[in-house]
Amino acid sequence: MKKNLLFALLILVLPTQCFTQENFLDTIWSGGIMRTFRVYVPAMYDAQTPTPLIFNFHGSGGSAVNFESATKFRSVADTANFILITPNGTVDPVYPQFGQIWNNFTCCSPVDDVLFVSNMIDSLSIYNIDLAESIPQAIAMAVLWATTWLVNSAIALRQLLPLLVQ
Repeated sequence: MKKNLLFALLILVLPTQCFTQENFLDTIWSGGIMRTFRVYVPAMYDAQTPTPLIFNFHGSGGSAVNFESATKFRSVADTANFILITPNGTVDPVYPQFGQIWNNFTCCSPVDDVLFVSNMIDSLSIYNIDLAESIPQAIAMAVLWATTWLVNSAIALRQLLPLLVQ
């Protein structure tokens, strides 16, 4: 009887203490348009421990699913324990031949991608995120606006200022 009670207790409690690997497409509204991004949470994620986000931005003409596959960052997230975010750019109706692009503030897209990054972070509030350790990994056109986000974002400034005055 005691063994059955212990087994039943373990079945009820154990799932709340374990976290399983997740890889999914998420959708949010940002700047008045529907935006999508892939989220990868490694199996070793512990909700009790702050975990960094790594943003993995595809280049012009790319897509989140292709870039996530090409960069193999999921395996790195598994060993380094970070949440991987791979967002999709938007197709500019004026220049659809460019495919999915990012607003680099010099051409091509009127979409507010800096707002999109902030909205993605807000939408992930169910996770214990360490923003001080979260960084954008960007290539191609994404470099300029990822840097702009770091400079302009109140969250980034709040995290970076103590490091700069040491």
